[in-house]
Amino acid sequence: MADGTRRALTKEEKANTKELRQLVETGAKLYQLTALNSESSGASTTFKVKFEGRDFFRTNWKTNENGFQNLIKANRVVVGAETLRYVRYFDDFLATRITNYWDDTGLADKRYVVQTSEKVIARCILMTTDPGDLVLDPTCGSGTTAFVAEQWGRRWIMVDTSRIAVNIAKTRLMTATFPYFQLYDQQNCDIRQGFNYRKVSHITLSSLLKNSPGEGTGPTWPMISEGIM
Repeated sequence: MADGTRRALTKEEKANTKELRQLVETGAKLYQLTALNSESSGASTTFKVKFEGRDFFRTNWKTNENGFQNLIKANRVVVGAETLRYVRYFDDFLATRITNYWDDTGLADKRYVVQTSEKVIARCILMTTDPGDLVLDPTCGSGTTAFVAEQWGRRWIMVDTSRIAVNIAKTRLMTATFPYFQLYDQQNCDIRQGFNYRKVSHITLSSLLKNSPGEGTGPTWPMISEGIM
């Protein structure tokens, strides 16, 4: 919570994302508890930890004594059911690795019966092409492929046998407002080097053990909404 206290989520909060959002807006931070022990053990990971008036001993802590003290100073250690646990905040790393299971590609942006979601097209283009590549859609329909390709710095050719589809696609593209990104290669303006995307902090257990929070490291997966407008 904003005052530094910690508590479990209620059943209502777990079932209602609106209540979770309201919690975060008040300054609360979501977290989960993870293990502080590893499968292997050694001399440097065998020691007793005194925490909140109690002694905890293991032969397989994930770190040495100095690292453990850094975790305690960072307020990342709590007493679990039987042993000490690591506090991993939800916002330690806001990016999520994309796997082959796409449960976030709903059709909320769908305008026509046979239209493919913009997110699906964007993901396919980002997986298979680089900035500056040429994208071909021989059945362009409403022009979603061209619309997405234009957003991500790809050249495109759209084809359709229907004049209605061509006119719809043309109108959509001519009236759209596109975000733009700064080129990664500012000196040579080489689009194939990609763009500068939003960066987020990636705070890991390892960085906390070394007393280096790792804020602002590494680009996330690109997101349209984070373009430099």
